[in-house]
Amino acid sequence: MPGITNPFLYFIYFIFYIDKMPVSKKAKKDIIHNLKHDVYCRLGVSKLPDAGVGVIAIRDIPKGVNPFRLPNDRENPAHSKSITLTEKDLKHIPGEVVDYFKDFSEPTDNDDGTPIYGLPIYGLNTLDISWYLNHQDHHNLDIQNLDSEFSCFLTNRPIRKGEELYINYQNF
Repeated sequence: MPGITNPFLYFIYFIFYIDKMPVSKKAKKDIIHNLKHDVYCRLGVSKLPDAGVGVIAIRDIPKGVNPFRLPNDRENPAHSKSITLTEKDLKHIPGEVVDYFKDFSEPTDNDDGTPIYGLPIYGLNTLDISWYLNHQDHHNLDIQNLDSEFSCFLTNRPIRKGEELYINYQNF
């Protein structure tokens, strides 16, 4: 990739390069298993008034299941680390990208009182549909903290196909 400075050309190179990368038989087997057994939901129209998008079960989900399980060992906490960005870090990023970023990142206060934002270490394009979970006091997903940097969601009761998945935002 040396010499490619144009972002569009870099993107095109990246797409063609990735397309040519060999995929291990194990990775393919893991993806197929994930599609058959671990894809439980998709984005849909929320049943909540004025919520817009929600996460809807496309098959029954048993109690105690993480409906957002990732294939190929990407559920390892090392793959879900986040980085912290400040307003200064965001200064030279295009405004619409910053708006998109802030839609998904609730700021917290830095030691000096300035806002800081968390972002998955692999960027915005790695956001999964769990970011679209809506709030309900009577939620059907609980948060399980696996370590200081990583959490996953587990169903707290069986969820029927067609039912919307909810979390309680106050548990974050």
